[in-house]
Amino acid sequence: MVAASLSAQTPASYAEFGVGCNGDPALTPFALNAAAPSLTVGSLPNEYAYPVINTNAAPVQVLGFEVFTRANNALATAVTGNAGIFRDNSGAGALVHTIPANTGVAHGTIEVTGTARWYSVAVTPPVVVQPGEAFWVQLDAYSVIAPPQNATGGTAAPASIYYRRPSNGMVWTLSVSVARPIVQVRAATLSNNVSTLTHATLPVQGQTPTVNLFGPANYPAVMVLAFSDQTWLGLPLPMDLGFVGAPNCTTFTSVDQFDVLFLDGAGVGTWSALVPTDAAFTGLHFFNQGGVLGASNQLGVYMTNAGRGIVGS
Repeated sequence: MVAASLSAQTPASYAEFGVGCNGDPALTPFALNAAAPSLTVGSLPNEYAYPVINTNAAPVQVLGFEVFTRANNALATAVTGNAGIFRDNSGAGALVHTIPANTGVAHGTIEVTGTARWYSVAVTPPVVVQPGEAFWVQLDAYSVIAPPQNATGGTAAPASIYYRRPSNGMVWTLSVSVARPIVQVRAATLSNNVSTLTHATLPVQGQTPTVNLFGPANYPAVMVLAFSDQTWLGLPLPMDLGFVGAPNCTTFTSVDQFDVLFLDGAGVGTWSALVPTDAAFTGLHFFNQGGVLGASNQLGVYMTNAGRGIVGS
């Protein structure tokens, strides 16, 4: 009976996605095999690091990246993995790839399904990289998420070195299995910081999950609770907010409820909500997105990245 009860439990999860805005045009300082990608599916129990470069002529703050991939199981409804940004082991500002650093400078999560398409990663905190800087994006595959490898043809990564390491924390070693990664880096200018959200605890029934919003110190903000990332007011999502005076800012969710937050002197605000114990809430999908008030655009709001939660028992 105990085994049956445990197997019936629904795991809680939360994954950040999309990128926030600071009112400046969004940048894609690096993209590889992004046009008409063709995915080859397969994975060893490794995490992988892919070499990327800031091709922009000025420093940028990297907010995250996108990869074209899917779960190894084509029937999977949701698979979550860790992801992040790593400096080169030779240090910040490196102009040549050598080997990824042992630990990342920014981290996020990626949630994918069995459908091959672009999936986004939002990382916290944003990472400033210099023009021409060589750095790495990292993705945990661990046999459940396919490394974003172009199937045929395509362009090789900017360095003929690709690295992997097993899940037991061993050192990075050379790999020959992901020579043509399908990746796009997302970034913004340095004119203003981009506000971000990240989860602190998971949405388990009977508990109070928390989501943190990071932005300018002592600013008011709002946190949206939503139940759709597909449509809002009959319009498809995600939606660019240029038509209401916030160009290059995106809403990724509907707006079903919102709460006002006040960021403290360190620029941090916390949103939380008690998850009911009613069985009807088990497996419920919900979404969050933050907005920082007082922005210089006509709407007066800068948007954060978004988060997707699944209520677990």
